[in-house]
Amino acid sequence: MEAIAGADSSLQRVENLENQLFADASQLIDKIDEAIDGKLEFVRNELKKHLHHALPNPLDKCRQQLGIGWKFGGSISDMQLYKLNQCYELSKLNENTPIDQVLETYGQLQHNAAMMAALVRKSPELRRRAIEDWMKYGLLCEFWRITIADAEQQDNLRLQGSCSQQMLKSN
Repeated sequence: MEAIAGADSSLQRVENLENQLFADASQLIDKIDEAIDGKLEFVRNELKKHLHHALPNPLDKCRQQLGIGWKFGGSISDMQLYKLNQCYELSKLNENTPIDQVLETYGQLQHNAAMMAALVRKSPELRRRAIEDWMKYGLLCEFWRITIADAEQQDNLRLQGSCSQQMLKSN
């Protein structure tokens, strides 16, 4: 009987510890959520700081594409601002852009997508779109990183081949 009473007591203590653990975790999540809310406002301000006081520019190609040529910076939605910044970043790229700058641009776009995902976390559709962009730009970064590695490997093979041919000719 004493063994059963001891087991019951131990089970009760384990249950109490488990309840306390969940309560502590819940409080921690609430604190993290409060911190995130403060950071989200910072992120929102960072996104808007570039265009908050901007005048409408109907001649800007990116603004034309988004249909916001006549909007003032402060009246542009978070998503429109995100897409406008995306357009500006992508417009830097052309067939003559060095691969390092391509990587930097896609890295910046991936960073912007991560910030947007955090900003719109309470809107499932906008968050899904931002996460898709984050994955897309991450894959593009990886593609160009592999391209650089392949090009360097081919250059090394050519260099080794030319050294071998020079050694054969000199003998």
